[in-house]
Amino acid sequence: MASSECEIEIRNATTQEQALCHLLRGLGGLLSRSLRSRWAGTAHPLCRRSSRIGPFGARRGATGPLNSAREGVLHRAAMPTLSLLPDESGLEPIHTRRYETCVYRVSDSELLVRAAVSDTKPPGLYIEGDPEDLEIHQMQLELRVAHPGLVITAARVVFETHPHTGCPLIAESYSKLVGLSIARGFNARVRELFGGSRGCTHTNALLQAMAPAVVQSIWSLSVREKTTLSGKDSRLTPEEREQRVAGNLNTCHVWAENGEHVEKIRRGDTSEFPPLPVKERLRELGRDEKSW
Repeated sequence: MASSECEIEIRNATTQEQALCHLLRGLGGLLSRSLRSRWAGTAHPLCRRSSRIGPFGARRGATGPLNSAREGVLHRAAMPTLSLLPDESGLEPIHTRRYETCVYRVSDSELLVRAAVSDTKPPGLYIEGDPEDLEIHQMQLELRVAHPGLVITAARVVFETHPHTGCPLIAESYSKLVGLSIARGFNARVRELFGGSRGCTHTNALLQAMAPAVVQSIWSLSVREKTTLSGKDSRLTPEEREQRVAGNLNTCHVWAENGEHVEKIRRGDTSEFPPLPVKERLRELGRDEKSW
């Protein structure tokens, strides 16, 4: 690939190029090291990460765990610049916010949650002639969460990038998260404890974006433990089926207590399982969805 071709910015990527990048990322484990480094690494413009933003969005040069003041919040790869949004050709970006959350299974009784939010300004907006994005905010969050109750047992917030010297002073206040359950009412408790002058707006937004990911991870555990909703549910008693869906009742229009979806589950109809993306992927793999 010519060096001039590598100067393409992600905002100019075509739909086909973006799809190619997604495909290569998904096949990363199957590609040779040389092919990955050329197409799925920093050499390929569509998959390139900001040269100024390092692990987990931190400044380049930071390696390994954070220092003692940030103990336990480990660096990960920087947030990718590849966007899920439509092609922005002809548009002038003035601000980008990115969220990233990952939930890890530590043991049968504990989850580890890491999340980050990053605000960046486009090249040259704040500093004339600057060729790179400028990060204004980056807040990192790490939680230890008990399973199955989803009660927070440990919490740590790190202000990696912030506009004012006093911003990090509020980080310690987020230790009040310990003891809260990431379930219904969590967002209200976050507003009560950290709203307004009691907290950080961006950290609060990160918490509210992170909480649904933790709840979604319970489905992952169910799949891992083979206790998810499946064809087996047609053999469960009504009481057992009710217990399996209780946590989702009235959380959205699909899970409305008197809605069609819940009614199907209650009568043992498993036509909605596995989920549509799983069915589609099984078809792509040439497998029968009944085997799931």
